Amino acid sequence: MKKNIPNGLDFLILYYSSKGVPPTNPVLKKALG
Repeated sequence: MKKNIPNGLDFLILYYSSKGVPPTNPVLKKALG
């Protein structure tokens, strides 16, 4: 189970996911390295 407080990357994924942007988005791919 993940921590209740997300780290920066988790926050970005949750934020963009809530906006309907898939994790495969180029911006997130760059962030994920």
